[in-house]
Amino acid sequence: MPRLEFPNGTMKFKFDKSCPFYASDRKIFKSQASDQFTELFERFNNIVILKISGVETTELQTLRRALSNQDSELYSELYVGKHSLSRVSIDGLIRNLKTKIQNSISSVTKQSSQSRDQELVKALTQFKELLVGEIALLFTNCENYYTLCNEISKHVSLKKAKVGSIIKENVFFEGETGALPYMTYIFLNNNITTRIRRGQVVLLERQQILTAGEVCTAEKVRLLDLLKWKVIQERCEPLYLFSKMDACILSNEVLERDYFENCVEAANQMTALSMECSLVNELTIIADIKKGILDLVALDTETQCEMRYKIRKVMPPPVIDNHCYPSDSSSESSEFNDLFDLFF
Repeated sequence: MPRLEFPNGTMKFKFDKSCPFYASDRKIFKSQASDQFTELFERFNNIVILKISGVETTELQTLRRALSNQDSELYSELYVGKHSLSRVSIDGLIRNLKTKIQNSISSVTKQSSQSRDQELVKALTQFKELLVGEIALLFTNCENYYTLCNEISKHVSLKKAKVGSIIKENVFFEGETGALPYMTYIFLNNNITTRIRRGQVVLLERQQILTAGEVCTAEKVRLLDLLKWKVIQERCEPLYLFSKMDACILSNEVLERDYFENCVEAANQMTALSMECSLVNELTIIADIKKGILDLVALDTETQCEMRYKIRKVMPPPVIDNHCYPSDSSSESSEFNDLFDLFF
């Protein structure tokens, strides 16, 4: 144990860094953290970077328990540690991979495994740069990304609003507020119509109290404190997905797009096109999702000829209100031309 020094007249203490035990304990701690990260990296194929800013520790523990069932397909391990120690662990993994590549060059090995290790080194280098801010790492083998994100989004921390807080969802209210009649001015300052019934302030109609994207002012905070509402929702938000098998990093914006529907639609279009042109008799559709682009390959099983399509998802404009949805003004033909591009 490190030697502690107690200054005269105070109860504070500090570590004596000149003591040899301080350095040895620090090395042991770094070694244990590195071993834990390396062990998780070897067990799991995917790592999800979660933003945990504002999320309470109790909610993180609840999330860890919810994903700790080893018999479930959502089984995952939540890792919250110092970024500096995580970078040290990643540097060790990169050194091991580079050593493996050097040894494979001198020996007779498959070129595909060498290129895969090189891609993994590049992906780990990029992954190390993403370890910034209040984040946690979720190690998982779950292949259903959408189900995993839905489970993560269930764990929400509710907090009181402060001046400058941003509202994420629309808030409506109707009925008794429990406020005394002399507090009517608080509602009037927020442009809310009220009535007095049975000695308390009542909202006879359903009225919108807060709007999504609105910045809380002092008057809004006073109203929320009066109603004893906690409207600020803090939850773990997925930011990036690191795939060890594919040696790539994908942002959550790319993964949220529904590529499965696009894949089925593209397969149907390609099959119909080939039938009309009488080019092939039987098609095998292979879909590969990588870096936000769908590369579809139509393979003729008789002649082994390939036709390739590139599909890019066209994102709709952002929705301003929960009840307003963007209109579909483009025709099917123009949408087909935007999504599909034939190349050889």
